[in-house]
Amino acid sequence: MELQAIKHSRLLTRNPLLISKDANSITGETIKTLLGHQNSISHCQINPHNFLQLISCSVDGQIIYWDYDAGTQLKVLNANFPIWRVMILPNDESTVYLIRSSKKLVSKKKETPAYVIQAKLLPEDNKIQCVGNILFSVKLNPKYCQMSPDGSYIASIAKRSLRIYDVKTGKLSKRNRLTCIAIHPSENCIATGDRQGKIILWRRYRNNSNQEPIQLELHWHAHPVLDIQYNIDGSCLLSGGSESVLVIWQLRTETKRFLPRLGSSILHINSSHDYSIVAVSLKDNVIHLISPSELVIKQSIQGLHKVCDWHQSSPVPTGLVYDPRSRAIVLNSIPGSLQFYDVRSHKTTNLMDVVGENYIVSHNNKPTNLTQVTHVAFNSSGNWLATIESRNSDNSVTEMKLKFWEFSEISQSFILNTTVEPPHTEFVTAIIFRPENDSSAIPDQAPMLVTTDSIGYIKTWLLNFQIDSIRDDKPSWICHSISRYRDSSAKAAGFSYDSSLLGVAYEEIITLWDPNRNEIQKTLSHLVKSEKVHVLTSLQQLLLGFYAFGAYYHAPLRVSLLTKSPSTCHLAALVKGKNSTSVLYVFSPDESKSLAVLRDFSNQQVIGATFLPILQKSPSQKDSWLHNQRYYFITNSQDLYSLEPEDSPDTINEEMFTGASHVLPSMTTVCSQFVKSSLETVANADIPNRQRNGVHDSDSDSDIESENSDEEIIVNRRNNDTERIDEVEAMEIEKDTHNLDNLEMNFDWMHEFVSEIST
Repeated sequence: MELQAIKHSRLLTRNPLLISKDANSITGETIKTLLGHQNSISHCQINPHNFLQLISCSVDGQIIYWDYDAGTQLKVLNANFPIWRVMILPNDESTVYLIRSSKKLVSKKKETPAYVIQAKLLPEDNKIQCVGNILFSVKLNPKYCQMSPDGSYIASIAKRSLRIYDVKTGKLSKRNRLTCIAIHPSENCIATGDRQGKIILWRRYRNNSNQEPIQLELHWHAHPVLDIQYNIDGSCLLSGGSESVLVIWQLRTETKRFLPRLGSSILHINSSHDYSIVAVSLKDNVIHLISPSELVIKQSIQGLHKVCDWHQSSPVPTGLVYDPRSRAIVLNSIPGSLQFYDVRSHKTTNLMDVVGENYIVSHNNKPTNLTQVTHVAFNSSGNWLATIESRNSDNSVTEMKLKFWEFSEISQSFILNTTVEPPHTEFVTAIIFRPENDSSAIPDQAPMLVTTDSIGYIKTWLLNFQIDSIRDDKPSWICHSISRYRDSSAKAAGFSYDSSLLGVAYEEIITLWDPNRNEIQKTLSHLVKSEKVHVLTSLQQLLLGFYAFGAYYHAPLRVSLLTKSPSTCHLAALVKGKNSTSVLYVFSPDESKSLAVLRDFSNQQVIGATFLPILQKSPSQKDSWLHNQRYYFITNSQDLYSLEPEDSPDTINEEMFTGASHVLPSMTTVCSQFVKSSLETVANADIPNRQRNGVHDSDSDSDIESENSDEEIIVNRRNNDTERIDEVEAMEIEKDTHNLDNLEMNFDWMHEFVSEIST
């Protein structure tokens, strides 16, 4: 079986924003996706000679002209060097100024040098011809270099200095140390921001005499100004920084208005042609569409929120947690908050404030002591949520709270029910709810939560249904029991499927408890003490799935992360491999042979993973461990991936019908692809089970590569642009499709019909 790793965390705020004349902020839905570049897109702009065209450039050295309404390419121009921005002269469409870099990019630790050059566009030959030598050096970020509306000069920032290049004379002048720049749309005025939070308006800067330019200083920001932008007529100046506040400056009256608490540092600002919409992109991968007259957020476009200010070992200490009620993935967001990420719509559907504290901006890159959510747990129905929040400081005592949240059907959100401060005297190592299912040993049990800490204490918490007039007759949570085994540190905890046993891992020993009576039942010990950190963390859930204590096996693997499926008995163990890569083992506790082995699984550090059940099961993958679930994982760079069957019909159909209804293609256009995918599903279902799994009776022995007969799977990693990252050499299972010849259905007429309509 061939699998692909699909990247779900779309980065929305990397490049500056662009608003078309027909922009609509009502829905915030994706209207159209333009595909054509082979590498990262560096900049986009509306063609100044035709407002119905979009011009994009990328690191692959291409400039593409688009009809963005029809979604088609008009012309493609190629160069042999990376292009980071295109600046077109308003009176000459064929002459452009490009920001280019060398073919070989420097490492991330060093800034790649970039230069401004003049070039000619040759649409007949699909080429870009350079004219003359390098004009001057700039930064790679496109917002640090802008051309005036009349095309007479280019203003840029390099080495924190303002540089003005006269297009006619070729002279270059320099001014002061700055951070961002904006050019007035109609007047000879340049606005710049600096690291001290000041905005300076420059006038008479092109005077040939030796007189100093006129400067007007605007100061409100306490931190460096990250971006500034004029509105369409230049009467207002918009600025933003790490304070998460949008500032609108009225230049004529010298007054200002504020829109605070946007959530994260402001990276880019832009406004529509009629100044009815202001788009603001934030550092945590969120775009806000704001009404400047009302100073309210009309719509938010939210991808996977990025954790910006984190000074711990992991940006996502909670890992990936599955919410059984909303079927979303829950993980950390901005400090003190949780985000509910819907993998089907690729959006953050809910942002939950757990801590309830104001966001404090760090100064001079110094870490701030922010309260962070470290643990999250849901009960089986998803109606109860438990969180652990803590704040660590060198000058103060560690603050810790355990909070119980109940889901409200009226408000459709989680409401705080009980707060325990502190739940433990030391760091909490694990929290888990007791399973609630039909296989429970005791029916109609009260909800229970178990917490463990670093000095070995185990606490059980029960929902108390006794009437409390102080709490308006609402049930609350109380501590039911406290236990401890020796003086060791509790590493992890887990329940058996029928909730009759509680297992707690103490270094090389696993203890089994009766959670109702708080009595220890048995201890299991056989692991080597030097392997306790990796093996015990993974093996604790494995052993709890057995009812016979003597029937277990072990594997000498250095497991860094173990994930248990909420709907099946499958477990996935992530093992550190060679050359900073990882190997994923998928297995079941009742079998000694692994179900799948994915080698060279990821070249990045995986910090969290979870299984996500799916509603639409794939008939062609009926015998696969991905038949009714998907495996999601997140890396240290906060990129979210999922393992999907290659070209599965569900994925094809989902992509076909994604987007707003008025921009979807007609049914006659997609009918051929839809019927083809359905036909493949039926055909695969008719193949015998052993042949569908790649095992033939004649040569079944020759296909076994190891004594465990593990199934090695090809993993292709690709992002949204279907870019393949790595491919591993493994055994690809061939499909026997001889039964397709016996099908009596013929759809050739439909292909001809669709071709005629398309032409």
